[in-house]
Amino acid sequence: MLLFASRAPASKSPLKPLTVDATGRPKARLSTPRMKFLRFFLLSMIDVLCVSYILFQDVEGNIMTSNATNSSIKDEQAIRALLQMLTNPYTPTKVLSSRFHWVRPNHFHFDPEKKLLRNLDTGKAVDLGNATAIGKKHQFVWYNKEHRRTVMELTDKFESAKNPWEIFSITQALRDSINTRVFVTALLYLLESREDFQHVKIPSIAQVLPDLFFPEVALNSKQEDNNIQWKEGLLERTRRQVFPQVPNFSPQFFPGAFPQPFFRAGVTPNSEQQIWSQQQPLRQQFQRIRRPPLFVEWHLGQRRTDIAAEEELAYWREDFLLNGHHWHWHLVHQLGRPSVRRHRKGEQFYYMHRNMVVRYNWERLSLGMDLVEAYEDLKTPIREGYSPRFNGGTGERWGAREPNTQPQDVNRELNITLNQMEVWRTRLQRAIRTRTIMRRDGIEIAMRDVDIPMGGRLGIDILGDATESDWFTSDNYQFYGDYHNFGHYIISATHDPKGLLNEPLGIMSEPVTAVRDPIFFRWHKHIDDLFEMYKISQRPYSRFELSLPGVELVNAGLMDSSSEPNVLHTFFRTSVYNARFGIDFMKEESDTDYRPVVVRTRHLDHRPFSYLLQINNHLPTRKKVVVRIFMAPKEDSWGQPMTFSQQRRQWGEMDVFDVDLVPGLNSVTRLSRQSSILGRERFARRGQPGSDFFDYFGCGWPPHLLLPRGTTSGMKFQVFIMLTDADRDLISTSRVPRNSFCVPPQENFQDRRPMGFPLDRRMRMGSTLTIAELFEVYPNALVVDVDVMHVE
Repeated sequence: MLLFASRAPASKSPLKPLTVDATGRPKARLSTPRMKFLRFFLLSMIDVLCVSYILFQDVEGNIMTSNATNSSIKDEQAIRALLQMLTNPYTPTKVLSSRFHWVRPNHFHFDPEKKLLRNLDTGKAVDLGNATAIGKKHQFVWYNKEHRRTVMELTDKFESAKNPWEIFSITQALRDSINTRVFVTALLYLLESREDFQHVKIPSIAQVLPDLFFPEVALNSKQEDNNIQWKEGLLERTRRQVFPQVPNFSPQFFPGAFPQPFFRAGVTPNSEQQIWSQQQPLRQQFQRIRRPPLFVEWHLGQRRTDIAAEEELAYWREDFLLNGHHWHWHLVHQLGRPSVRRHRKGEQFYYMHRNMVVRYNWERLSLGMDLVEAYEDLKTPIREGYSPRFNGGTGERWGAREPNTQPQDVNRELNITLNQMEVWRTRLQRAIRTRTIMRRDGIEIAMRDVDIPMGGRLGIDILGDATESDWFTSDNYQFYGDYHNFGHYIISATHDPKGLLNEPLGIMSEPVTAVRDPIFFRWHKHIDDLFEMYKISQRPYSRFELSLPGVELVNAGLMDSSSEPNVLHTFFRTSVYNARFGIDFMKEESDTDYRPVVVRTRHLDHRPFSYLLQINNHLPTRKKVVVRIFMAPKEDSWGQPMTFSQQRRQWGEMDVFDVDLVPGLNSVTRLSRQSSILGRERFARRGQPGSDFFDYFGCGWPPHLLLPRGTTSGMKFQVFIMLTDADRDLISTSRVPRNSFCVPPQENFQDRRPMGFPLDRRMRMGSTLTIAELFEVYPNALVVDVDVMHVE
């Protein structure tokens, strides 16, 4: 960038003779201050254009920069247009078509009154039925099974299309007549599951639907600068805040916060693609940069709950990427679609949400709070009130819940009684106690996690599918119901259960927003209690299952950039997030009042760290092992050391990976950013084999929340590390590196062990010992004491 190029000081030179103009009069020489000002002004303007191009280059402008080897150019044009629809969800199709110069296919026509989609080439018409059941401006509710069914039916219509161009033709006819959230969700489902979209990188949900994340001020394009308390005055100041690490030109945080290429890198486009991409000249990228970016502060200080202690945790619950992770997990594990197979989906539901509750407890202990208390009886009042203070995408605010609100029978879009919920809970508890579950044909099948027959399912997987269920995955949907999802719905309707006040539902009705509410973790603590009932019913692991003969974990430690071993550091950082996509200020073709929006937020972060392991392979040959790393607080909320039984449900997975050992002593270093639970939004190349990182975009845990907050004096944690036999544990047929929370479509979870092994069950030697005492007899395991220090 010119503005940051080093400039040598001007050397003195002899005076030049005056020059004259056409009339013979001497030309006026600009004074030195004016020359400096003009030069600074010109360089600043050039820099603004360059910064604008880098920061606010449209998502669609990056799409054709790389190759899709198995698709025609026509299909790639269609995919580009579909992504333009996705990243501009509220802009009319006609405006988008004119803005991006689409070729308008006229192969389909949709009649919204008759709900018929007609193929004009063949004359055949398809009844969309429930796919258009939700009104254009009505609130979309994920935990309403009828709304999910609407999305699935629309997705199935898209799936039946022959190629992306036909999908594009259908969306051209449908898009302006159906609910925006239904359309966006169906299109995202399609990107997840359809083969001819596998080279497409899915954008962040916070960029597609920023109105579900950011305050209303970010959505108001007509504000005047003098009415904005966070007005950015000087150009230099704006540049410093966008790029705090000048001149590196990279934001401090938020993977995926700024547009990334949507296609896999590393392949050169062919000439036909290059010619097509050049049809969009570079100058068009600058035509939309009308005004300097609008900076919006995301104020966490606004009270959303009446309990002061819970409000202190807002930085964690309101985190953009945490909410996006929860939404993306539910997007990946699609309910209601038998064509999309998810290996061990029920068990992943249990394990991912247990880790969410565990890490929430870490934050509570860091702030001196008690562990989260389960909300297990819907007939008791919810003591926490919650007011979201942002809208729900339809122009209306989310419903607010007052303190001590009593849930009631719901008679809105769905009819649910509290008594029915009690019946479902009782049936689930009976299935857990008897370790059997009744199928739809009335036959009872055993639920167990050991001695599973070939091709059988783990009992925890069966239970998970019955708890977070739909009419396809549950073994008996009519009998065991939809306990988890309907619980979300009842809680979201507590302020207006009958719909008499015409109030929108609360944020517990949506995975993309539910994590913000403290009741989310109380409800999921109750759900996890059901899973815990099952886990403690399983026999403890045997000595054979826990041992690894011939391999010894000699030493282990953790180290960040400080000089102290086993001391990790966290801090708060202010970062920026580009919210331009989904906030379209150019609703009409003639509208020139375009202004990019940059949201600035304060979030928890930590210094990168490494695991340092010394492993002795006593065998005469190479040995491949699995390294399993977990973390838990060492002390309870009273500052007392915890026994294994007290600590067992506080272990959160930090990393699981495999390593090939040579005979003798091996030194292994593993970076924290390589963790098996983390998402890779910054470098997401889905399905690419041979990568060192799991790159299935968006579904992993936010990297900046890998560590708990800790305390200023250093909070005591323990890191448990265990080596197991990779030949016995790993499934080698998977095409992608493992991730502990997400499995790509049609892939198998790579670990044969139950999720959370070996800390998911009780130990044989009793509950009064510590984990260090229990595992000291196993040479393949170590416990490391770690301090997590928060730097103010």
